[in-house]
Amino acid sequence: MFKSSLLRSTIAFSLITLSPAVFAQDAKAPADTTAEDNARVNAPLPPAEAAMKAHVMFLASNAMKGRDAGSPEYDIAAEYVASQYYAAGLR
Repeated sequence: MFKSSLLRSTIAFSLITLSPAVFAQDAKAPADTTAEDNARVNAPLPPAEAAMKAHVMFLASNAMKGRDAGSPEYDIAAEYVASQYYAAGLR
């Protein structure tokens, strides 16, 4: 019971932490893009940003099927987030 509660709290904290990044996106019309913009978007990311992108890409992938509560994908996402916290030294 405690593990399930901890995992839910971990996921909720992660979603709250990542949500400002979602709303900080600046949408441009496709016609407004330039070669310079394309070069900037396709440039290699610094390691920390590349890692964050990889985490988001995994959690948002179609394979996770929306991560509905109680689904196997939800459990996978919860274990993934918990393992990342553990790897970062959070207990």
